[in-house]
Amino acid sequence: MATADGAARPLILLVDDDPHLLALLAGSLHGAGFDVRLADSVQMAVDVLDEGVRAPDLALIDMHMPELNGMQLVHSLKSRAPLPFLMMSANCNEMLVRRAAEHGAVGYLVKPIDPAQLLPTVITALARAREIRALHESETKLTAALLSGRETAMAVGMAMERFDIDSESAFGALRQHARSNQRPLADVAAEFLKSGKGDGLDGGAGDAAGHNDLNV
Repeated sequence: MATADGAARPLILLVDDDPHLLALLAGSLHGAGFDVRLADSVQMAVDVLDEGVRAPDLALIDMHMPELNGMQLVHSLKSRAPLPFLMMSANCNEMLVRRAAEHGAVGYLVKPIDPAQLLPTVITALARAREIRALHESETKLTAALLSGRETAMAVGMAMERFDIDSESAFGALRQHARSNQRPLADVAAEFLKSGKGDGLDGGAGDAAGHNDLNV
């Protein structure tokens, strides 16, 4: 379902073996405008993620499920898909809270759960989850950019040595080849590094190296 502005409503996965608690939480979250999926067992929670239809935006997971404890369940679920989560437990001691945080929990709810405290906690957790997701996406893009830059620099160095040309000519040849073939520069550089040849690297590099055609 979607909100009034057309955006998808946040999807919350509730994982607990207590059907009464699931019904209470689901009712509160539905009433606040969230979509909800329920899982009263580890296998049901796994099935929700394996459906692949829509990944939950947040999961509320009981610390003490019969089949697996909460930490083991979190590890199993996160191995299938990125999953921001809140831990739920009747116990609230420093060690458990620290363990939940170490496993990546974005919050901790103490049973019995007060519906009045549930919504602010979920909203805060969703905001934190979005921040974490944005950081991961930025990190992924940065890693890809650094790798691309490193490969391009290595390809320029290889072309300089192979064809006895300066860095400007080598980079110009790589760039010209990429433009002529409508391919990303990073792909051309990676291909050059892999093959050690120079098919199609002509232009400035060819003139500088005294070749008519630099086949990468």
